[in-house]
Amino acid sequence: MFGRIIVGMISDYFSWHVALGLVGIISLLFSLWFWIGLPKQQHFKRKQLTLSDILSSFFQHLKSLRLMCLFGTGFLLMGGFVTLFNYISFPLTKPPYSLSQTAVGFVVYLFGTFSSACGWGSLQIQREKHPFSSIGMGIMLTGLLLTLLLPLMIKVIGVAVFTFGFFDSHAIVSSCVGTFAENDKAQAAPLYLFFYYVGSSLIETFGGTIWHLFHWNGVVSLIGLCIILSFILETPLWKVRRHVMKKHE
Repeated sequence: MFGRIIVGMISDYFSWHVALGLVGIISLLFSLWFWIGLPKQQHFKRKQLTLSDILSSFFQHLKSLRLMCLFGTGFLLMGGFVTLFNYISFPLTKPPYSLSQTAVGFVVYLFGTFSSACGWGSLQIQREKHPFSSIGMGIMLTGLLLTLLLPLMIKVIGVAVFTFGFFDSHAIVSSCVGTFAENDKAQAAPLYLFFYYVGSSLIETFGGTIWHLFHWNGVVSLIGLCIILSFILETPLWKVRRHVMKKHE
């Protein structure tokens, strides 16, 4: 949230080069502060691992169809999420809205980020109301379609609803990685994050081509396709997750 809002504000007064440079410097300073202030480890037992051991565990996870479905879901959902936030500013800075980057930051990004703070994903995990994140995906799709409507407030609400649905889905999918990983769970989590962020890079980059060719309607179609494919990927895991959760009870 800080990066998007600050970058928007500074871009209005200077340029996006200055904005990104400033955010990079701030990130570096906070990283150094964290590194220096990090408390010393306690009760930690070092485990000797060779490179072959680590690669073997990674490849073992990549052979698991269940985990690959989860990795693919994270890839698609994060890709769609970043694509929406990166390209929603283009139609909003043009007529009939003509918003500044600062206004887009506060009106869209701030409102959308606060909508993710409800913690409904954690609530769903605790109550087990639904076997997987399909409800969150449905919410994402609803919010996405709202951004096609012309009124500005409806678009802003659509972004907030979309964000709410994304974090609900992500919370559930990421929690299932540890559940489905039979061994070396510590290696399964970073693999999920690897696919998660690669999806944000590749799909968001492809979204630029879609924007140039088909504008916002095309971007919405791309994100909608990501959500639908995510739903297809996770559908075979519903019964599996019920079985695994009962086994762990």
